[in-house]
Amino acid sequence: DCQLSSFPSTCRESGTVHRYSLPQVTLQGTFTLGCHIEKMELNCNGTRLAVLSSQGMKLFEITENSASVMNFDRKDVWSIKWDAEKEDTIAVMEKTRMFVVKNTECEEPIINCGYICSFKNLSIRTVLLDEIMKSPENPNKCYIVDVEIKSLRDAKNLLEKMKIQEASAFIEKNSHPKLWALLAEVALSRLDTVTAEHAYVMLKDYAGIQLIKRINSIQQEDFKRAEIAVFFGRIDEAEKIYMDHDRRDLAIAVHRKMNDWFRIMEILQHSSAPGDDQLLKQACNHVGDHYADRQNWTQAAIYYEKGENYSQLIRCYLMNDNYEKLENLSKHLPDGHEMLKMIGEIFGGAGLCEQAVNCYLRCDMLNDALDVCIQLNQWESAVQLSKTHKLRDVDTLLGKYAEQLNGSNEKTLVAVQLYRRAGKFLEAARIVFDIANDERKKQAQPLRLKKLYVLGALLVEQYHNQNKAEIAKDSHNKSGAEVALKGLLEEDNALSLADSSLIDEAWRGAEAYHFYMLAQHQLYQGEVDAAMKTALHLTDFDDILDAVEVFSLLALASCAARQFSVCSRAFIKLESLTTIPPQERDAYSKLALTIFTKYPPKDTRLVEAECIGCDAHIPDYCQMCPNCDTKFPTCIVSGRPLLDYQFWLCPTCKHRAYEQEINSMRFCPLCHGDV
Repeated sequence: DCQLSSFPSTCRESGTVHRYSLPQVTLQGTFTLGCHIEKMELNCNGTRLAVLSSQGMKLFEITENSASVMNFDRKDVWSIKWDAEKEDTIAVMEKTRMFVVKNTECEEPIINCGYICSFKNLSIRTVLLDEIMKSPENPNKCYIVDVEIKSLRDAKNLLEKMKIQEASAFIEKNSHPKLWALLAEVALSRLDTVTAEHAYVMLKDYAGIQLIKRINSIQQEDFKRAEIAVFFGRIDEAEKIYMDHDRRDLAIAVHRKMNDWFRIMEILQHSSAPGDDQLLKQACNHVGDHYADRQNWTQAAIYYEKGENYSQLIRCYLMNDNYEKLENLSKHLPDGHEMLKMIGEIFGGAGLCEQAVNCYLRCDMLNDALDVCIQLNQWESAVQLSKTHKLRDVDTLLGKYAEQLNGSNEKTLVAVQLYRRAGKFLEAARIVFDIANDERKKQAQPLRLKKLYVLGALLVEQYHNQNKAEIAKDSHNKSGAEVALKGLLEEDNALSLADSSLIDEAWRGAEAYHFYMLAQHQLYQGEVDAAMKTALHLTDFDDILDAVEVFSLLALASCAARQFSVCSRAFIKLESLTTIPPQERDAYSKLALTIFTKYPPKDTRLVEAECIGCDAHIPDYCQMCPNCDTKFPTCIVSGRPLLDYQFWLCPTCKHRAYEQEINSMRFCPLCHGDV
């Protein structure tokens, strides 16, 4: 099989050749060669066919439906290749000799054992496959041999001797594009534009003809040579000519035409002229494009920054996920710059709310800044923006969004987080306390209830800190007392009665379940005296905890501690409760009778402590002095009354503890803040 353009040809064993057309694949014609063909090859225009058979090599002139044998016949031929440009020239390998056939005439043979790879530009490329196959893993370039045919060698010989007229006459007789190109190049080197123009006309080279016109319009010979050097790709030679004649502008123009912006940057850095700043920026942008096309974003960013190409610089930072440099870029851009909107959108998409808002505010896109805060659930920023710039009511949007989250307690806690982000700490605390009270009625685990109450109380503390910060902003030149008084007055005026009650009793629920679990732990650890003191403190929380559980725990702990006076008071309280059925009250009465028949209602151990208010001696478990009615704070570590003048105060929840007991801890046992 062989193919030329859109006419593939197929030869059958009988020697019949079929020609087809593409893409229709229809039969165009058939003809017979009269021999058994092993290989055939068409020339460049499809007018001649070279055939290898068992009898040797034959040449045919062919038409659509016929083939005529040419007066040429060679034996022992094993490889053939037509010239890619000339239809009458073919390279033939016969044994170890290679020769070129033009029409039917053979040139002098050349010794060569290679396989013909290509035949173009009057040069035959052969490959020494035998040598390559000896070591196929380590091929050498010397195994590829280029052989010039006789006409090319003769033409080069004449041109080297500068016999232009003789060479021109020789090429006229042996016309070939390669020879005309050689003649044109040598003629141009001598500035012989007439001969060069004739050669380009023969080549039908429009670019070469235009070159001749440009050369003829140039007066100075050196500049003509520079133009010729550019045409033949010798850019360094052309640059040297221009620079030697102090024409830096022409050298830069040459490199710009060749799109060599790296060299332009080098020229600009070694010399200066008016207008270089803009040209340098342009060069930096083109170099940045070079690196960006190759996804080298770091290098591209360096040049885009020099060229002040902010749109591409933003793209590079984005591709590198370099939001820090993107933020620095946004800070250096002037207010109202068109790129600030793009940077804001990128920050918003990446979840960087603060940076996005800053960009939008600097280009007066207030609604976009508010929208990005809402989309990223940064409600505190949204509320602040709305108040500062008098935008649409964010509180209404926040309320509607929070309503959608109502349902189960887990969903409602999401609403708490929403209010907390919006800086609505009191509303968040109210929701948490409602959840805690609801779960307390369902007999939830004490640990979960404690966590909920602690969360609500911490939100109240955040509300206090928020108010203090706002008042401090407006009171720069006032004393601390004036600021504190102003804060209290404004807080009282702004709060309803229910909110005031919620704030005043923020920590009661957390304290109740903290001491309840502490008493249980102490009792199970065998610390019965400590458990009794903690249980005594629990009697202040009978509005939160179940009174039966509180006084039952107190009775059990005091009985185990042999403090029967305290135990007696606990049983009296249990027997007087109206919330328990009569049968249970009777059971408590019988148990009390059994205990106090054997043990009188007196404390077996009496350890006294000194009241910090009146210096009276009182039992160490007393929560209040009977003489001066001083109520003692309770140690949150041990549950004991705090009777020392020096104590530790938690910076978060403001609860107290004995210093020697808190020293072994890293976190506050109530609010889990850092010690």
